[in-house]
Amino acid sequence: MLSIGSAVTPAESYTSDFAVGRVSLEVRTAPVTAIALMQNEPNPFKGQTTISFFMPNAAAATLSVYDVTGKVVSVRNIQTNKGLNSEIFTREQLGASGVMYYTLKSGDFTATKKMIVIE
Repeated sequence: MLSIGSAVTPAESYTSDFAVGRVSLEVRTAPVTAIALMQNEPNPFKGQTTISFFMPNAAAATLSVYDVTGKVVSVRNIQTNKGLNSEIFTREQLGASGVMYYTLKSGDFTATKKMIVIE
């Protein structure tokens, strides 16, 4: 938590003519304007991994995992929320180790990233 106070020095600002002004702290976040697929964490992984993605609006999406040959290992149809969304996958759910790919599809958006499952 951040705050500005006058415990040590006065929390005030000055203009060019030495008028006292107010000091404030504001937090601004950039709005999510496009879908963004993040790298899974941790990567590589042994037990489980989390795949996260940002959505500018709530929408239906499909998250698919493929092995290196292109065989579909897992498909999740998700009703996403606006903002950050996450899906957890375990090694047992994927049933294999090695290089795998995951693809997020929503509307016209498609993105693919690579992950590594280790034994």
